[in-house]
This record gives sequence, C-alpha cells and structure tokens, in this order.
Amino acid sequence: MKEYQYNEQYTESLDIFDQVVSAMTALSQGSAGIPSPSSRHYWASVLFTRLTGSAVSLLLLLPRNRRSIAVFENWDFSAVASLARNICECCFSYFYLCADKMEEEEWRCRWNIFNLHDCLRRLKLFQCLGSTPEEIDRFERQADELRSRLLSNAHFNSLPKKVQQDCLKARKLYLLSQDDILERMEFDTQLFRGLYILWSSHIHNFPMGFFKTGENNRGRGLENPVEKDHICMAIAVCITFIRYVAKAHLDFFPEATKEISDEGQQALFDQN
Repeated sequence: MKEYQYNEQYTESLDIFDQVVSAMTALSQGSAGIPSPSSRHYWASVLFTRLTGSAVSLLLLLPRNRRSIAVFENWDFSAVASLARNICECCFSYFYLCADKMEEEEWRCRWNIFNLHDCLRRLKLFQCLGSTPEEIDRFERQADELRSRLLSNAHFNSLPKKVQQDCLKARKLYLLSQDDILERMEFDTQLFRGLYILWSSHIHNFPMGFFKTGENNRGRGLENPVEKDHICMAIAVCITFIRYVAKAHLDFFPEATKEISDEGQQALFDQN
C-alpha cells in the first residue's frame, strides 16, 4: 500500500470512529436517569458509561482528531493498543454480565463471583497499603458472606470442583473463556487472538513491543505506515465491538435513542 493510501485509510477510519463515539456518547446520555428495572439494566448502564469514557479517551489520543488541538502529532501505537484492549474487554464484560442469555441462577452465580473477586482484590490492595486491622476485617467478613452465597447457588455447585476453588480464591473471574465469549458474540476468534497478542506486547512492554523501535520511524511517536495500519486495525475492531454492545444497550433502554441524531444512528446501528 502506498503512503497516500495509508493516509486515506487512516482519515476514513478516524472519521467513522468519531461518528461512532459521538453517537455512543449520545446513547449513554439518553439512557442516563432511566430507572433500572433489574440488576442487568443497572450494570449495563455502568459498563456502557465506562465504555463510552474509554472510547472518548481513544478518540482524543488519535492524531488529527477534530476535537483536540495538538502542538505536535504523536503517533503512539502503544497507548492506542492499551485503550483498544480496554475497550474490547469492557465489551466482553458487558456481554458476559448483561447481554448473554442465561437463567437467573446462573446470572447470580456470575455476579457473585464478580463481587467476591472485587472484594478479595480490594482486600489485597488494602493489605499492601497497610490499612488498619478493622478495615481488613471488614473485607474478610464480606468475603466470607460472598463465599456463602456462592456455595448455596445451584449453578455454582454444578461447576467442576477446580473451577469452584479458583473462583472462591479470586483466581478465576469468568466462567467462559475469552474465545467462548467471542464465539457467542460471533467474532473471529483467530483474528482477535492475533490482535490481543500484538496489543498485550505493547501493554506489558514485551520484546515484540519495542524490538522494532527506530525501524522506519516505528516506536518514536513519528508517523509511519506500519503503526498507522496497526492503529486503523485497532479502530476497526473497537468499532465492531462498540456497535455490538450499543445494539444490546438499546434493547435494555429503547427510549435512549432520543439524544442521537439520524447520522449518529446510522453510524452506530445501521450496519451489516
């Protein structure tokens, strides 16, 4: 691909992402203040708010976006990779906890595993920060209560013992693998696995994230065709997942479209 083609591809990707982010922001605002008739509705609202914030952050990070004035352009694919992975994983959480079809007992199982994981991670955090014994005791008592809830849940008790133990110790958060979630969302698992490897290499500063620094201006914040292509791919994948979650969110809050323009609805919903 020639340089001008990379420029055209990036400009088009940026314009589409801008439209999608504008529309999802309006959708998020449109669902604000609507009473949640169920826990799924409430957490759908929370997760969509988080998703919108991350998408706005990514948009503002992208060079030549129309919403921020930059003294100079900084083509930082590593930062894009971090936000792109965060956006996709937020979409996975939304699907897993809100959009996936399941019986109420299974939902309560998933939900209480999330609660226990949150509690035990906070316990570990406060222990590391040297909190008072009273604060530590409060988390330990809460963890015991959450374990009791799980042990009385029929779906949890139907799981293999190893899975149960891993959940009770916060070693396991999801009862579905990432590939299981991708398949249920009807996304190409092989493609995402490759992108996940690429993004994670930059997030964790693995060798693959910095060994090419300097080659054709890569890794220096300068415009170059390779990282521009990586950015376009990240934008495209984020758009796909955002559109999926936006449609699910509309099922939860159908009246939320009142804030979205016709162009925004087309960008967010009218896609094959």
